[in-house]
Amino acid sequence: MAGSLKGRLAYRFALAASILAGCTLLLTMLASLWLVNYQQEEANKLLQRKEAQHNKRLLLSALKAITTRLTEAANSSLLANALVDSAGRQIYLTPYLNGMQAINGIPIKLIFTDFEGKQIASSGDSHFDQNQMTWLGKQLDTSKLDVAIFNGDKGDELLLTELMTYSRTQSAEGALMYKITISDLQDLISAKLIWGNTPNPSNQEALVLPVNDIPRLQHLNLRIVQEAMPDPSHSRFTSYLLIAMFALALAAVVLFVGLRIAPSLTRDLRELEDFSRRVVEDGFGAQRANIKGSVEVIGLAGSINHMLDRLNEQHRKLQAESEARYRLLVEGTNAISWEAALPDFVYSYVSPQGQTITAIKTEEWLTPGFWQAHIHPDDLPAMLEKRAQSIRAKHDYHVEYRFRRQNGAYVWLEEIAAVLIDARGRPASLRGILLDIDERKLAEQRLQEERSKLDRLKNDFVSTVSHELRTPLTSIRGSLGLILGGVTGQLNPQTSKLITIAHQNSERLVSLINDLLDIDKIVSGKMEFEWQWIELANVVDQAIESNQAYANQLGIQLVNISANQTPVQALVKIDVNRLLQVLANLLSNAAKFSPKGEKVEVKIEKSPQAVRVSVRDYGNGIPEEFRKKIFEKFSQADSSDTRAKGGTGLGLAISKVLIEQMGGQIGFESEIGVGTTFYFDLPL
Repeated sequence: MAGSLKGRLAYRFALAASILAGCTLLLTMLASLWLVNYQQEEANKLLQRKEAQHNKRLLLSALKAITTRLTEAANSSLLANALVDSAGRQIYLTPYLNGMQAINGIPIKLIFTDFEGKQIASSGDSHFDQNQMTWLGKQLDTSKLDVAIFNGDKGDELLLTELMTYSRTQSAEGALMYKITISDLQDLISAKLIWGNTPNPSNQEALVLPVNDIPRLQHLNLRIVQEAMPDPSHSRFTSYLLIAMFALALAAVVLFVGLRIAPSLTRDLRELEDFSRRVVEDGFGAQRANIKGSVEVIGLAGSINHMLDRLNEQHRKLQAESEARYRLLVEGTNAISWEAALPDFVYSYVSPQGQTITAIKTEEWLTPGFWQAHIHPDDLPAMLEKRAQSIRAKHDYHVEYRFRRQNGAYVWLEEIAAVLIDARGRPASLRGILLDIDERKLAEQRLQEERSKLDRLKNDFVSTVSHELRTPLTSIRGSLGLILGGVTGQLNPQTSKLITIAHQNSERLVSLINDLLDIDKIVSGKMEFEWQWIELANVVDQAIESNQAYANQLGIQLVNISANQTPVQALVKIDVNRLLQVLANLLSNAAKFSPKGEKVEVKIEKSPQAVRVSVRDYGNGIPEEFRKKIFEKFSQADSSDTRAKGGTGLGLAISKVLIEQMGGQIGFESEIGVGTTFYFDLPL
């Protein structure tokens, strides 16, 4: 009994009072009361902060749950289908929206509109006034999200929108607008909610916490005002005054002694306060309070430790239940579910599908170094790098690799995993699935082999046909040319017309075969070049002179506008014949697609590193949908137009390869109704 008495705070206070004598007893009581009130004030302030933070978490949790749920709804395929399914959407759309009338117990009013802001469906008895619909219309026009607070029939209302945008143009195709009554949010918390320009309370004891964790709501300037706890010290003012009057004579000496003794009396409590703060900051993991000090402090520390033990036990049970539900879910699929701890990455769990797919026992999966030994050596570095990047960035990843089965054969697997974070925000483990994609990979390989085989057959066919046709066509073209030249005598007009048509078609066939042979050489890598340094302007003039006769037939004049300016001197290393072939393609195309009587302008421009040759026509321009494939083989903007003007669809494809082989680049600029400029750059 004596031992327990000596450990009590009352005994310590009595011992101090006996040392200071009777008169100091009064001052000791004053000091004790002051300390108790001080700690009460600090406890009230701490409780006020805790209560404010708790209210903030409640409010943020509700707002995040609402915005997340409705963002998912806006991005769902159901709403996307509803935009175009005008006939059937009323069957499923209204029930779907009615299912979101309350989230986390907070009533939500929703309306779903098209891109013009016209209502498609709404939830329950949702009503949005004209100002709110006008506000929505501005967002649809600008495709920019906004958030605002309106004064409604039931008080202030928080309005938010989710836009459904077209992936190519990012323009809004529809919207999901929802509103929350501020009073419903206010009911969630035991504090006052203010926003916007509303001034903070003048009461300095009130605690104001900004609610700006959600980016979309930051400009609303939401704040929580937590009023101070009731201060019982005011009711003790009379007691303080009476004690102070009795102890006035000895105040100086007793106050000094009392303040020296008081910290030792409350040391154990301060240690518990520090421990409580660490628990709040670091979590309630393995930390426990020290069992020492007075009987009361020992009892309090024991109660705290018992509470932490129960919390840990509940946490373990909840985690075990969560793990069980997760495993039950994933084990019903064909995927291998797994978990692994970091940083060693040793599997702690592998679902039965691992043994089913690989014929390797589950116990072997859980051994250190298992996965390194079974992933194909060629795939291991890329997989390790992908996983390391994901862990550093704390985001999900997926990677494909070959995995060795029990029989030594490899199977293609796709690994999809997420990084799990601990209470301190550090990567703690990985959880994911492995999908068997072997059949998909084999199908891709067979498809690639079939494509390669078809390409070889096509190239062999083109090469064979071109070589077999070139000799007889050359003879036919020469014979027809001799007949037209009068070698067999004077032809009558009708015969001459037919022979002319045949000669022109033979010329086109010879040109087509030459283009096919060039393509064959490019594909097979047998294209030969005769390099020489030459003045580029001379080659351009030669090309204009060679193609002017063809342009005259179309009523087009080829003009070198650089000749009227300061001569451009540019020495380039090229194959002259190949460059003439490129210029012939560009000049003939420009002439064919220019209105009769127009000019085709050729220009040479020089920069420090390169020289550019451009060919400009004043035709109709190139259609937008054709521009991406203009340099592909056999590409033609309009087949009927091409038949009328002639051409094989190979000239630009060949020109692109020839320019690139000579170290340059080719491109074009076009405007509908204005004309087109093709250009190529050659290095100096």
